[in-house]
Amino acid sequence: MLFRSQYSQTVSCSNTGPTSVSSINALPISVTPVAGDAISCTVTNTAKAPTLSLQKALGTGGRIAAADQFTLSGTGTGAATAVTTTGSGATVSSAAYAFTATAGTAYTLNEAMASGSTSSLSQYSQAVSCSNAGPTSVSGITSLPISVTPKSGDAISCTVTNTAKAPTLSL
Repeated sequence: MLFRSQYSQTVSCSNTGPTSVSSINALPISVTPVAGDAISCTVTNTAKAPTLSLQKALGTGGRIAAADQFTLSGTGTGAATAVTTTGSGATVSSAAYAFTATAGTAYTLNEAMASGSTSSLSQYSQAVSCSNAGPTSVSGITSLPISVTPKSGDAISCTVTNTAKAPTLSL
C-alpha cells in the first residue's frame, strides 16, 4: 500500500494563453481559464528517503554510576557514526542517533556501554518503544537490537529506556 506521506510533491504549470499560472505550485490547482488558454500542469511525486532515529532515556534512579554513558549505533548502508550520550543522573542531554536511510536496505540499531562507564549493560533493564509516520509497522519492536528494513516515507523513531536493576544479594 502506498501512502501520500511517502512522497514529496511538486507542481509546475505552463500556459501559452493570457492567464498567468506561474504561482501554481501545489495541489489542489485552482485556475479560471479564459479563451485562448492552453494550460498544462505536471505533478511530480518523488519518493521520500526514510529516516531512522534512536534516542536514549533513563528510568527512575537514572544511571547506576555517575560515569555511565551509552553508545548508540547502527549498521547498514549510510548508517551514521555512533554517538555517545551525555548527561548525568536520569538526564540525557545528547541528541538522538539519527540518519537518512536507504529504502529497502536492512538496518540494525543497538546500544552499548560507552568507554569509561563503570557499570555493565546487563545491570540495566531495557524497554524499547518505536513510532513511525510511514508505512512500515514498528509495533512489534520491543527490544534491542532493532532490525528494520525501512520503506520510502518512513520516519522511524525509537527510544530505548534503561532502568537500573535492583541489586541482588546472595548469602
